[in-house]
Amino acid sequence: MKKTTWTIVFLLILSFSNIYSQNRLVNGDFENGGNGVGFSINSSQYLQLSPPFSGNTSPGNYAVTDNPKLLNTANFIAGGDHTSGSGKMLVVDATTSGGQQRFWRAGDNGGGACGLAVGTVYTFSYWIKSVSTLVTGPSTQADIKIIFNNASNITLVSGNTFAPLPASGWQQVIYTFTPTNQCVNIEIYDNNLSAIGNDFAVDDFSLTAPPAPLTISSSKLNPSCPRASDATIVAYPNGGVAPYTFSLAGTSTATNTSGIFQGLAEGNYTVTVTDSNNPASVATTSSISIVAPLDLTLSSSSTGCNFPGTPITLTAANGGTSYSWTASTGIQILESDDVVLVNPQETTTYTVTSTTSSLTKPNLIENGDFESGTSGFFSDYGYSTSNTSGAQFAYGVVSNPKNWFVDFVTSTDHSGSGKMLVADGATNPNKVIWSQSLPVENNKQYTFSFWAQNLVASNPAQFQVLINGAPITISPISAANGSASGWTNITGIWNSVNATIATIKIIDTNTASSGNDFALDDISFSTPTPKTCNLSTQLTITIGGVKPITNFSYQTPVCKSGINPIPSPALGFTNGGVYSELTGLLSIDSVTGEINLAASPSGTYTVKYLVAENSEICQAEGFSTFDVIINDLLPAPVVTTPVNYCINASATALSATALSGATLNWYGTDETGGVASSIPTTPLTTSIGSTTYYVSQSVGVCESLRVPITVTISDLSIPIFAGIPQSVCSDSTVQTLPIASANNIQGTWNPAIINTTATTTYVFTPNSGQCATTATVTINVNSSTVPTFNVVEPICSGVELSPLPTTSLNNIIGTWSPNLDNTITKIYTFTPNLGQCASSQTLTISVNSTPEISVSAVCDGTDFVLKVNQNNTDNLVYSWYNSSEEKIGSTPSIKIDKVGNYEVEVADGACKVSKNIEVNSIYCDIPKGISPNGDTKNDSFDLTNFSVNKLEIFNRYGIKVYTKSGYKNEWDGTSDKGQELPDGTYYYVVEFESGKSKTGWVYLNREH
Repeated sequence: MKKTTWTIVFLLILSFSNIYSQNRLVNGDFENGGNGVGFSINSSQYLQLSPPFSGNTSPGNYAVTDNPKLLNTANFIAGGDHTSGSGKMLVVDATTSGGQQRFWRAGDNGGGACGLAVGTVYTFSYWIKSVSTLVTGPSTQADIKIIFNNASNITLVSGNTFAPLPASGWQQVIYTFTPTNQCVNIEIYDNNLSAIGNDFAVDDFSLTAPPAPLTISSSKLNPSCPRASDATIVAYPNGGVAPYTFSLAGTSTATNTSGIFQGLAEGNYTVTVTDSNNPASVATTSSISIVAPLDLTLSSSSTGCNFPGTPITLTAANGGTSYSWTASTGIQILESDDVVLVNPQETTTYTVTSTTSSLTKPNLIENGDFESGTSGFFSDYGYSTSNTSGAQFAYGVVSNPKNWFVDFVTSTDHSGSGKMLVADGATNPNKVIWSQSLPVENNKQYTFSFWAQNLVASNPAQFQVLINGAPITISPISAANGSASGWTNITGIWNSVNATIATIKIIDTNTASSGNDFALDDISFSTPTPKTCNLSTQLTITIGGVKPITNFSYQTPVCKSGINPIPSPALGFTNGGVYSELTGLLSIDSVTGEINLAASPSGTYTVKYLVAENSEICQAEGFSTFDVIINDLLPAPVVTTPVNYCINASATALSATALSGATLNWYGTDETGGVASSIPTTPLTTSIGSTTYYVSQSVGVCESLRVPITVTISDLSIPIFAGIPQSVCSDSTVQTLPIASANNIQGTWNPAIINTTATTTYVFTPNSGQCATTATVTINVNSSTVPTFNVVEPICSGVELSPLPTTSLNNIIGTWSPNLDNTITKIYTFTPNLGQCASSQTLTISVNSTPEISVSAVCDGTDFVLKVNQNNTDNLVYSWYNSSEEKIGSTPSIKIDKVGNYEVEVADGACKVSKNIEVNSIYCDIPKGISPNGDTKNDSFDLTNFSVNKLEIFNRYGIKVYTKSGYKNEWDGTSDKGQELPDGTYYYVVEFESGKSKTGWVYLNREH
């Protein structure tokens, strides 16, 4: 039929359960042909080679072949395809032309993969291997690039764009993408343009969507005969991710990967399937009831007791057409009917046998008429309740095809009133529309039959039936109804030979997209060979009253902590009686006779078993008794736990304290079970870890609960010490070695104190009770060294003093104290750093004093004198120099007669000091007058060079008008109050620093 638009097809695909797990690419394994069959190569740079091959290739050659070596015998490597090792693959000698030359495009004409679900994540994958010995590295490896059009979220999930090196064989490359359109163009090219190497094969292209939800259905075949265990259940998974694991539960259990469970007995079962998804999905069938045929039964007309010769009618049911009878007394019964009359003279067991045969041809197919919907079979097709868009590769189970798709014919099912399977044929080859598996017998001929009709006239479906993977001959291969409704019976014959299972598949080999629509109904699989069941059953007729056998016994005495005792019946014991105890104190099950020890007090009890009279089986009353003794519960023995040993230590036998008169029972490491020993267990100490041993005590038959004793075996620890020196200095401070190691092992040293006079080895012995070894330490004794230093020459006070060396001349490192002082003679002490066998040392640095001087320039009378002022004048040497650096004197003072720069050097031994003085005036006469008129000449009374201590000025009346201490050149004719004094003669008194004084007159005249 004519299909509707792809948009509608896409919408319908979303509702199909199987579509998502199918490969959306045709001929991805290249088994169905080359260019144009499922893929396209339209590049002018690629040339297809056809067999027989010449054994040589050029860049741009390709072929679909089962062995690359055939194309290029010189360089290509022989090998099989990825699918089976013997199939076909696409072999490419890549082109050297640029432009992204495509060597594979999805679709017959390269139109891509269509009918995809927009927004759903799809997986695209292929397998690739290098086929040339010239492929040795990245420059010669094919670099495979893929272009996805109309897709987003393109991700390389696994694999590599580079073809693997030849030694790596086949490698899978997997991409995921999300369609943005119902059609996605997938195009592949080799980005490597090298003419050397660059040869590869690709195979098994696949495009799949996420798997559909996992579901499960089943078919069954009941047992062939009563009590037979030859039933079969077959489970059919749909959706999910293969491979699957199947688990059978119910009357019997099993697990396999086929979903076929044989050899089953009557009962109820379920099958659970688990797929390979991550995480795995699980689905379980509803209850599957396996029902065997009715078994042969035998009943009698006897009621109550029978006396010898009483006529009794025996009736058999559910057998075949004839019956065979025998009696345990040997009396012959010649009748072959299902009812016989007997007159037993003594108790007799009668046996009846019969044979049933399936003379008809039973259909072994379950739900072959589809009245149970989709149950009991498998289909590659996607199931849909309706197909309004006419999507291909889909099926439904309906009563009228037109209700599933409007363009189909109107029709009833084959029976006229039920359901049928309708399908829109697949465009991919070898897709199974219906499959079921069932058990078969060896070397039997089976007839497979089904009814089919075309639902549209064009392109009728062409059916193929495979049993266990091999096609059988069927006739006809297509329905004959044309455009009108009508059913065609299609049949075929199959011989089972050695098979025990027949897996039947119906395939539509027509992959046309137009038309190719059909219906199936009333599928049958049968054999004309009947199945025979040999049946047999027995019935005993009792003559006269029978004395029941009631003898029984218990294990006695028993302990309250023991296992509840149950009676041991005598040979031929008559069941159906009642157990009891007269006092009512004993807790006993009246049916089984089991005694509940926990609910019964200790003591002695008489148990009675009574079988009542039964006239129906001519059984008389009878009873027996037995005495049972129950002893008190024993406590467990007292033990010491845990018990600790060091590895490989000598162990002693374990001990426990038992009650007076009790016996200890040693069970080794058995918490339960095992055989007790009276010999205490001696633990093994050869392995590190903890082991639990068990002991109980018993008095007579009463045994206590077992009590555990844990024995822990510990490894030997090596004592670790920190802080013990590897060496000490001779005669250093004596140290005591530590009695505990860093890893908490206590012990003693020998010797215990470090010897500082000689190198000694010390042995540490751990205290007892610790899993530890001895340890030894050797401490070397080093002699002490005296640091040596160069002598420091005396310095002058204030001269910069260089730091003292921190490493001695004999390489001792240390520090000096106190801090250096360049002003005074001191003794400095050198202290060696720790870890050096060295003593301290002292060093004296002498500091010589430097003269402290001042220089004054004064008048001595009428002479101008330069003088050194120095408190200590002993041993001083003076040197005076003028501005020409000529020495002009060697006394503490000198007289000069001209202005200029002068220098004096004063030496006290090696320590010298010098001073410069500038002399601007050598005037040594007291002025006779001053004229303070502002002309800068004689404006003041100048006594600068006289070292004046104090000046006093008096007027002619003897009144003091001016005074100044430390006078220089300040008086300018004003009074102490700052008033101008009148012109005239004034009297002065000069007091010099030397203590002398001088008086005289000075004339004040402002006009000059």
